[in-house]
Amino acid sequence: MSTPSDRPDEPGRHGQDPAAEPPRYGGDQSPAPGYGVPPAAGPGYGESPGYGQGPGADPQRYGGQPPAGYGAPAPEPRNGLGVAALVVGIVALLAVCLGLLPFIGVVTVVVGVVGVVLGVLGRRRASRGEATNKGVATTGLVLSAIALVLGLVSVVLWGVLFGQAGPAFEACTGVPQAEQAQCVLDELGVDADVEDLQG
Repeated sequence: MSTPSDRPDEPGRHGQDPAAEPPRYGGDQSPAPGYGVPPAAGPGYGESPGYGQGPGADPQRYGGQPPAGYGAPAPEPRNGLGVAALVVGIVALLAVCLGLLPFIGVVTVVVGVVGVVLGVLGRRRASRGEATNKGVATTGLVLSAIALVLGLVSVVLWGVLFGQAGPAFEACTGVPQAEQAQCVLDELGVDADVEDLQG
């Protein structure tokens, strides 16, 4: 008696067609009909996918937006303008202390204007969320504004003083040096003697 596997015209065991030969070792490795091409191989055993290589890592495939957790890191705050405004404001206030000297008030005014501009720009940057030091920028702005006002006062006072003292010095140019100081005081309308001021 013959068994089903001995007959070439009947299907073989387990419903397989005897005409379809199993793939041979080292022979043609094309996929079986109906199964398609196997997917590309992922990382091998012991390998892990690189950063951003996991599932859903292709931003082009999903509308251009990276999946949650794979976004770019938050940018560092840009606090330079606020810090610069504070430093310039402090320097301007120190220059006000030196404003007792002629022409330093002009320097104070220039430095104060720079500090005010830096303070305003620093506050705007902090309002937009690009910086985290709005208080520092505000402090620099206030210090610079105070120094600017005091510098302007210094410039005006020195201007008035030189405006009045100029003609007094011109009127006393022909006077001997020992008497020049008293002559200038008399021209300025100061009721004092040079000996009283020196002693």
